[in-house]
Amino acid sequence: MTSQPRLSSAIGGALASLLCASALTPLFEGFWWWFGPVIVATAVAVATAALARALRLAIPVALVLGLLGLVILVTALYARDTAVAGLVPTGRTVDALRTLVTAGRDDVARLAAPVPQRPGLVILTVTGVYVVATIVDLLVVTIRRPTLAGLPLLALFMLPAAVLPRGVGVAPFLLGTAGFLLLLAMDRRQTLERWGKSITRSERPSLPNSAASLAAGIALCAVVCTLAVPALLPSFDGVGPLARQQGVPRYTVGPGSAIVVPPFVSMSQQLHASEPTSLLSVRTATPRYLRLTALEQFDGQRFTLRSLHATSDAKISDGLPTVARNTRATTVSATINVSTVLTERYLPLPGTPTRIDGLAPDHDWRLSADTGTVFSTRATTAGAHFQVEASIPDPLPSQLAASPRTVPADLKIDTEIPPSTDPRVGKLARDITATRTNSYQQAVAIQNYLHDTNFIYDLNGAPTTQDGALTEFLFTSRRGYCEQFASAMTVLLRALGIPARVVIGFVPGTRQSDGSYLITNKDAHAWPEAWFASIGWVSFEPTPRADGTITPAYALSPDATGPGANSSAAPSRNAATPTPATGPHPGASRDGAPIAEPNASEKTHSVSISLSTIIRWGARALLGTGIVVVLLLPAMVRIARRRRRVAVAMTGGHPDRDGSTAVDVRVHAVWAELTDLTADLGLPLRSNESPRAVAMRLADHIAASAEVAAPDAETARAALFQIAEAEELACYGPPTLARSGTSDAGIGRNLQLVGQLLRTAAPRSDRARALVAPRSVVGGLGGFGRFGRFGRRRRPSRQST
Repeated sequence: MTSQPRLSSAIGGALASLLCASALTPLFEGFWWWFGPVIVATAVAVATAALARALRLAIPVALVLGLLGLVILVTALYARDTAVAGLVPTGRTVDALRTLVTAGRDDVARLAAPVPQRPGLVILTVTGVYVVATIVDLLVVTIRRPTLAGLPLLALFMLPAAVLPRGVGVAPFLLGTAGFLLLLAMDRRQTLERWGKSITRSERPSLPNSAASLAAGIALCAVVCTLAVPALLPSFDGVGPLARQQGVPRYTVGPGSAIVVPPFVSMSQQLHASEPTSLLSVRTATPRYLRLTALEQFDGQRFTLRSLHATSDAKISDGLPTVARNTRATTVSATINVSTVLTERYLPLPGTPTRIDGLAPDHDWRLSADTGTVFSTRATTAGAHFQVEASIPDPLPSQLAASPRTVPADLKIDTEIPPSTDPRVGKLARDITATRTNSYQQAVAIQNYLHDTNFIYDLNGAPTTQDGALTEFLFTSRRGYCEQFASAMTVLLRALGIPARVVIGFVPGTRQSDGSYLITNKDAHAWPEAWFASIGWVSFEPTPRADGTITPAYALSPDATGPGANSSAAPSRNAATPTPATGPHPGASRDGAPIAEPNASEKTHSVSISLSTIIRWGARALLGTGIVVVLLLPAMVRIARRRRRVAVAMTGGHPDRDGSTAVDVRVHAVWAELTDLTADLGLPLRSNESPRAVAMRLADHIAASAEVAAPDAETARAALFQIAEAEELACYGPPTLARSGTSDAGIGRNLQLVGQLLRTAAPRSDRARALVAPRSVVGGLGGFGRFGRFGRRRRPSRQST
C-alpha cells in the first residue's frame, strides 16, 4: 500500500471513529467540553499509528507506542502541571490521573444521563475513544480489513444503547451509519471487487457497475431495515404501532401486565449538584417522607430495583385497594405539584396510597403491590398535579416487639446476601444485637449504632462503589450520606434474617410562607424498611442528618425494650450534629449493645489489607509476566521454526504425503528458512522471482555490503546458487533425477553460511527487529504475509509437472 492510499485510509478511519463517537452525545450535558478532547485523542491515535508504520514497527511494538501516546495525551490534557515539560509523566502525574479516573468511575456509577461536566468522565471517554480509534486504524490501514473495523466502532454505541431509555437517537445512529458506509467504501479494493471480475496486478482496480449497484443496494436496504423494524416493534415505553394489541391495553406484555425496566438510581447526582433545583411543592398538614420506590436486589455492593409488574387490574384510575392494618396507622392527605424537572416513572407518595385523584387515566399509572410503588410506562411525573391519601403504619413498640419472627417465601429476595459479603458484616450485626431478643429490638439497636457520633454524615467522604465499599464504610471511613447509612442498616438486618430493603425518595422539605413545603434536589433521601409479620413494612432512620430527617416515634425508644416506650410521642426531627471521630470506635453502641473489640477489628482489617495487597501485587505480576510472554512470543516461535528446519536440513526428513522424498523435505526446509530469514531482515522474496533470481539478488546484496569480505561474498554466491538449484530440482525435476549436494548435510551448511552473511550485511536495526519481532511471524497479522505454511511460497505439486 503506497503512502497516499495509507493516508486516505487513516483519515477515513479517523472520520468513521468520530462519527460513531457522536453516539455518546446523549450521555452528556453540552457537547464541546467532551467532544473537543475526543477529536484531539483521535488525531493523536492516528498520528501515533502512522509513526509506527513509518518506523516499520511490529504490531505489538506499535500498540505499545500507541499506549505511550495515550499516556502523554492525558498527561498533557489533565495533569500538565505535574509532568516534566507538561508531557513526560512523573509520580505526581500518576497520582493525579488515578484520582481523576477514580472520580470518573464513581460518576459513572452514581450519575444518570445526561451527566454534567466532570474531568474524570472526560478522561474515561477520551481513553475509550482513543483505544477504539487505534484499533480501527490497525484494521483499516495496517491489516487492510476496513469492514472488521465496524466491530470496535460498535462499542461506542453499546454504552448509550444500554443506559439511555430511548436509545442513542436517530441523528447519532445516522452519523454512525455514515461512518460504517465509509468503511465499506474503503474496503472496495479488498472485498467488494471480489463480487465482480478478477483483476490483475497491472490493471487499475475497479468495481463493475453490477457489483457496485449490488453493494449500494445491500447497504441501503440494511439502513432502511434498521430504521424501520424497531419502529414497528413494541417497546417498554410504548413506541410502535404494534404496542396496541386486541383487547390488551397499550404498553402491556402478556395477559394485561405492565413491566418497567429497573431505573439507574443515583442519590449522588441530586445531592452533589452545585445549585438547588425545585422539584416538588407539597401542601399537607402532616409533612412526611415522600416515597418513590424500594430497592430490594443486592449484589454485594449496591441495591437496585427489581422489575416491577402490575396487571391491568392494578390501574389507580380504577381505584386502589383498602389497606388493612392490624396496628395503629396515620392517614396523610397531601396535594403534590411536580415540576417539569423531575421526570420519574414513579409517583412521590407519603406512604401506601388509598386514593389518588388528578392524574390523567390514559397515563396508565399502576400500583405494584410488592414494593408499594405507583409507576407508569407511558408517562413521567414531569408537571404532574394530584391529590393523595396514604396510610403510614404507626405501631406501638410493644406490638413490634411481639411480632413473630416468621418470613414468608415471597420475601426471600429481601433477606438475600451474596456469599461474597465480608463475614465481618455478619459478626458486627450479631455483636450489636447480642443482648436483643426480638427483631424490633435488634432493628433499633442497629439504627442507634449508626446514629453514633463515630459515623459522620459527609457527602464528599462517602466510599465509592468499588469492591469492599460497604466494609470500608462500616469499618474504616465511617463517612457517607443517606445511601451508605440506609444500605448498611439493610445489610445488617438481613445478616440477622430480618427482611429489609432500601427506599428512595425525599425528606419533607422546607416550609414556605404560604404553608406549602418546597422539596429540592438537596432533599433527596434514602432510608431502610424492615418487615414485621404482624405489621408489614416499617421505616427506620439510621442517617445522622440534621436537615429534615424524621425518626419515627416507635424507633425513638432509648432501650428498645418495647413495653415502656413512649409511643405517643410525636415524630421529631433528628437534631443530632455529627462530630468527627477522634479515636477508636467505643466498645459499646449508644444504646448499650456490645460490639466487636476495636483491637480485634483493627487486626482483622489489617490482615485483610495485607491479603488484598498480596493478591493485587500477585495479579500485577501475573499480568506483567503475561505481557512479556506475549511480546516475546513471536521471537520464541521464530527460534523454534529455525531449529526445526536446520535439524531437518542437517539430518534429513520423512517423505511428505504428496510423495516427495526425504531429500525434497530437506531442500524445502532450507528454502522455507531462507524465505523467513530474508523477510525478517527486510529482504522478502518476490512472488514473481524464480529461485535463481532470488539467489542472484541476495548474492549481490551480500557483495554490496562493506561488512562482508570479498572471498566470503563469493562463497555465499556459490552456496546460494546451490540452494536455488536444489529447490528448483525438488519442485520441478523428475523424481529419478539425482540431487547433487542434497544427499548429505552440505545444503544445511550452505544455509548456515548464507544466514550468517545475510545478518552481517543487514543494518543493526534490522537485525534487532528480526530478533525481537520477526516479520515472518507477525507479518501475517499486519498484511505482509504472502506465503503459505511455514512463511514460504507454496511449491507446485510434483504430480502436475
